[in-house]
Amino acid sequence: MYKKAIKFHKAGKYLAIIFLITVIILSIIDYIKEQQEKEEILKNQAFTVGEIIEVGHMSIASHYLVYTYKVNNKIFEKHQPADDLPCLSFNNDKNCIGLKYWVMYSKINPEKSVLLYARFLYDNYHLKALKEIKPLFVNNPPKTGRVIELLFFGASVNAK
Repeated sequence: MYKKAIKFHKAGKYLAIIFLITVIILSIIDYIKEQQEKEEILKNQAFTVGEIIEVGHMSIASHYLVYTYKVNNKIFEKHQPADDLPCLSFNNDKNCIGLKYWVMYSKINPEKSVLLYARFLYDNYHLKALKEIKPLFVNNPPKTGRVIELLFFGASVNAK
């Protein structure tokens, strides 16, 4: 009986090691995919305006957002972590719905994109951030050519 318990304990130990190795490998693969997507977006960058359509919780302290954006008359929808989204509050995520921010996407694969709602995202993508990140005009977003000027020359964008 004692030998069976030892065998079971060893088997459990091996299963835990295999599980841990699997989680590490999957995390590395996910990280590599994220880096490849980021590189493609940077290499083939274009800008448009995106709108937040949903905000939710992944865990107690972790949020995600869903946003849409339009490229060549095609509407795309994407999910993104959103822990630092300025409009989030403890019990009310509705403040974020409908807000518009710049979206940087790949010209080659427009489904690869990032919603630029916070300064750290501008830093991650090596962009000059505006002095203050605010939602864009809701009714009258600037034309795409103006996006480049706003991003790289720091012109102010006021929220409405």
